[in-house]
Amino acid sequence: MQKVFITTVDLKLARIYPKSAWESNENLFSTAGDFSRIAQDVAFIANLFGAESDIDAQSRVLMPAELRRKLEIEAQSVWAGLYTGGSTCSGRKFTRSGCSALWWISRQSADARNEGIK
Repeated sequence: MQKVFITTVDLKLARIYPKSAWESNENLFSTAGDFSRIAQDVAFIANLFGAESDIDAQSRVLMPAELRRKLEIEAQSVWAGLYTGGSTCSGRKFTRSGCSALWWISRQSADARNEGIK
């Protein structure tokens, strides 16, 4: 079975990455240089809400429960489209860094895309 990584980087849209594309993003996160703050925040959000999933025989994937809750799409079918290219910390206990990442990433996802994060 083919594996994908399903996550969000902007707390608005779910994204499905082939495993190789996600590994490329992870490499970019670890070598971000001047871009490291945004990369760390994107990585935090992506790993908090994301997970690997298998593509089944009918080409379906199961979205991680935490991601479905965050995007408010629980208990419903979701039809995915193909596209290119103020958060709160209530209800969960995050470190100060985590809360900062939630707030910051909602405003920085465009910058992250400009720096090469897919």
